Amino acid sequence: MIPTKLFLAIALTVPFATAQLPSIAERALKREAAKKENEARHAAAVEKQKANEEARGKAADERKAAGAERRATEDASRSAATGSKGSSPSSARGAKRPVDQEQGITSPTHEKYRKQVVFATADRLVDDVKESEFTTEFNLGDPIYFRVFMDKIGPKALAPLLPDMELKDIALSMTYGMRFTLAGKPTMDLKFTGFSSRSNNLEWTTWRGYFVKHPDAEITSDQGGELFREFLARATQKGWIVPGKNKLKVEIYPMMGLRDKPVTTGEVVATGEVTMNYTPGVIKVGNPVLCGPHKAVQKDAALEGQILRYAQSSWKPTEYKPATVLLTSNAWTIYRHPVSGIITRRMIEAVVESKGAEYCKYQGYQFSQVFEGTSYASGTFTDAERTSHFMPCACMAK
Repeated sequence: MIPTKLFLAIALTVPFATAQLPSIAERALKREAAKKENEARHAAAVEKQKANEEARGKAADERKAAGAERRATEDASRSAATGSKGSSPSSARGAKRPVDQEQGITSPTHEKYRKQVVFATADRLVDDVKESEFTTEFNLGDPIYFRVFMDKIGPKALAPLLPDMELKDIALSMTYGMRFTLAGKPTMDLKFTGFSSRSNNLEWTTWRGYFVKHPDAEITSDQGGELFREFLARATQKGWIVPGKNKLKVEIYPMMGLRDKPVTTGEVVATGEVTMNYTPGVIKVGNPVLCGPHKAVQKDAALEGQILRYAQSSWKPTEYKPATVLLTSNAWTIYRHPVSGIITRRMIEAVVESKGAEYCKYQGYQFSQVFEGTSYASGTFTDAERTSHFMPCACMAK
């Protein structure tokens, strides 16, 4: 028999414990829900912080690379133009020339070819220029370089048209243009981008560039390559370039466009002529020097179609429209949550080739698809090259 005191203890205790069971379960559920919510918030914060760090790192790398290239270009041009390969700019007589001071006539060769654009088969600094490498003819697709010999800096050529501006302010905002003229055809004016600076413009009376360069050429900045591909893209689409010899005249002039004001074009500071030999078939898919370095590394018609449809649906430019897609990475890159390891999205790199009435272009993109638990979403562009690039339409993948 159970003692009376023990019986009463059991009788009183059991109902109390039973009455507490629902509230204990509820608290457990609430704790689990709160835990999941905190984990989700933490994951979102980590993902946001990671994205911000990646963006800051990318921007810093871009600024660092741009600054390094600009400094290297300026140092090389200063030393080259004055006959010295050291870091200190000096004149032909060996005296130091202050920064931002005009080079003047740098050599007998400069004097001989002043106000001319000369073409050459090799890339040379100004103190290494060899007249034996000058040429008046090249085969389209082969490396071809040019040097501009001016008798004054670009800002001085613009100054008479901008009497209210100081030279240093003109130098800050100006660039150069190149006027192409194929024999018997209208002129085509195009603009250099991405290589001039205020100090360059205040100093340089001679500078170099290229139409097509050898991969190992010392010149690194794009001093003419993009501009020539634009000329080639437009001229071939118009049917201006014919098989055989094409006489080409080029003229260099300073120019400046300020916001809400028309472009100011200065006098021609240098002129040159060269014969371009064109062999049909040289402009074709896969020619990196005339069509660009992009190429497909795999074929997936379904994925290419999906990316193309997205590009067409989200496209902004009206002068050219997406026409083909090339997959430029071998496989998807999988992204996972930094804490849980769960797949969040996947990304693949591709190039969209576009066609217009007057030219064709290409641009690189990153196409990403969000993981939705059991499958991936349709996908969007999550990154892209800063600019698109011109190419002849014969370069487009079929």
